[in-house]
Amino acid sequence: MLPAYWFGQYLGAFIGSSIVLIIYTDAINAFDMGHRLVTGPNATAGIFATYPSDHISTAGSFFDQVLGTAILLMVIVAVTDERNMEVPKAIAPLLIGLAIFSVASGFGYNCGGAINPARDFSPRLLTSLTGWGSETFSVRNYWFWVPIIGPHIGGLIGAALYKLFVGIHWPPVHEITMISSQISRNEHIGLS
Repeated sequence: MLPAYWFGQYLGAFIGSSIVLIIYTDAINAFDMGHRLVTGPNATAGIFATYPSDHISTAGSFFDQVLGTAILLMVIVAVTDERNMEVPKAIAPLLIGLAIFSVASGFGYNCGGAINPARDFSPRLLTSLTGWGSETFSVRNYWFWVPIIGPHIGGLIGAALYKLFVGIHWPPVHEITMISSQISRNEHIGLS
């Protein structure tokens, strides 16, 4: 199931970035005069994929991606954990969206805030195929692997940290359901 989910994300990101390219081709042409550049003042590849700022090292940008994604995954696991806070399912997407916005805003300066490999790799692949060339992958000594590997590691770390510090301290879901049912029943008959 997980590989199908990953494939869906990569495919969706490719289709989405293709739509952006179609819609903004005239604007991109006006800006870069038809010369598709990955770096420099007239570079337009950064519209689609993430690229590191000049001031950050590969190690620094890798840590940036790991930490940002770890924070995001901790929030996602906390919001979706049935044993935690009883977050209404209707509000979970809003909370996760706010977390994505916060992490992307907080970590975007260094590397563009990829925090999802599909968000970076698929648009990068599209740009390499549509005029920007292989430099989309070779720039900064083949930096493209950072927003692919970093978020995978960060996601595992974030989920593991949540489980370590919060998740293992909760009783199993079925026990919480039984306790909640008992409390509701007692409140209903006036025993609380």
